[in-house]
Amino acid sequence: MKEKKPRHEDENGNFENVEHAHHRKGSFGNMEKLSAAFENPLASRSKEQLMEDVEAFCRQHQLADFTDDFKKGALVAQNPSSRHPLLELTAAENAVLDDEQTHQWSQPFTLYWLMIPRRGTIFVSCFVAAVASIWEGVAHSWANLSIARFVLDFGIGPKSATVPVYAAECAPAPIRGALVMRKVSKAFRSFQRLRFSNVQAARDTCYTYVGVELEREANQSKNLFTQFMELFTVPRNRRATFASWIVMFGQQFCGGKLSHLTSDRDKLTNHDIVNIIAYYSTTIFVNADYSTTSVLLASMGTGILNWVSAVPALFTIDRWGRRNLPLFTFPFFSITLLWTGLSFFIQETKARVAMVTTGMYLFEVFYSPGEGPVPFTYSAEAFPVHVRDVGMSRATATIWCFNFIISFTWKSLQRSFTTQGVFGWFAEWCMILWVLILLFVPETKALTLEELNQVFGLSTRKRMSYQIKNFIWHFKTWILRQKVEPLPPLYVQAEKLNES
Repeated sequence: MKEKKPRHEDENGNFENVEHAHHRKGSFGNMEKLSAAFENPLASRSKEQLMEDVEAFCRQHQLADFTDDFKKGALVAQNPSSRHPLLELTAAENAVLDDEQTHQWSQPFTLYWLMIPRRGTIFVSCFVAAVASIWEGVAHSWANLSIARFVLDFGIGPKSATVPVYAAECAPAPIRGALVMRKVSKAFRSFQRLRFSNVQAARDTCYTYVGVELEREANQSKNLFTQFMELFTVPRNRRATFASWIVMFGQQFCGGKLSHLTSDRDKLTNHDIVNIIAYYSTTIFVNADYSTTSVLLASMGTGILNWVSAVPALFTIDRWGRRNLPLFTFPFFSITLLWTGLSFFIQETKARVAMVTTGMYLFEVFYSPGEGPVPFTYSAEAFPVHVRDVGMSRATATIWCFNFIISFTWKSLQRSFTTQGVFGWFAEWCMILWVLILLFVPETKALTLEELNQVFGLSTRKRMSYQIKNFIWHFKTWILRQKVEPLPPLYVQAEKLNES
């Protein structure tokens, strides 16, 4: 299939065709043109031209037996957001496509099975993590425990960078975002296993093939270093990088590492990867005058509550969106952190214990379905295909870097700020992060590769200006109960993006 000419963003946030773009000096000029927002490569073709391209495509890739399916799939891919049934499709085929939008979690079992395990990197990293965890369990000295913890990082790091990307590659747009595949014939066979009908498989193969070919052409002669540099030199990639770093940084500095890793007053004795409520819960409970048994039970309670509270995210992350969940939960982070910190001023022991426990548990209720799962999901789908692995690895490095900083500095912060001050410190960061997410983190739920490029192709200045106005509009409408004229849409001729 022939691709439509991509467009690049100029310095004012507008788009022009690449073939008419001004020449840029430097090694990243062509990538900047090709990596910016792509229009739907199939949208401008006539039906006759599209059918001719499909026939040639099927002959070229030994898919002649599925030509009819690919013709139907190409028509669907030409206008993927349409809610009107196509006359060329049977009633059953139209029904399957309709169910894809209305019953998002109704997917073939193979899809869910593939998203749990993965060969290669995931297998090896899980094996290393399992061995290191057992090693930690039988460690008899701090030196032995430290070495085991160091080895564990070699399992956690690759796994945390790979699993979200793999899930993003497998899942369809309504429950994940854009797709990416390799060889066409094998890709179609894979899509057949992951979709209910051949028309769906053909649609995703057509749509994905054109987008991937555009980016593959753009990625010729690139190495790891140039791909890394493109995270910052290409405006679309830079915005995705900044947004993913915000949510990753936010997972650490929202205060979550204050509840699952247990310790006594001087040293750590256990670990958890969630984030200081997660790392120093026992220290906090000990400072609140808990008994040893109560400390262990309360710490176990935070872990159980974290797991149970994460269940709603399965249903809200694709319905409410990756952006809306943090925007909703971060104010509650600040409230519950202040609640917990101020509770340490209470002199009566039982009241202090009750208030501290309640504050920490309420924090978990909001953390687990919000900033817990969102950062990895968001980062896995924000980047374009050709820099996705590099972008996700850098985002993962960000979260583990600040994970280390928080764990390493907690004792010093506690000595300098007191326990109350530390909770206030993280509560303040939650308010700052809420503003950063409002201004710089666009929604990515249920968006295809093309739509994600349009979202991140919008200039930062325009997005900030619109979101400030949008916040004022909501404040006047819902808080002051004023009748205010609705704002114009942020994205022109893109109803689905505006709904997000």
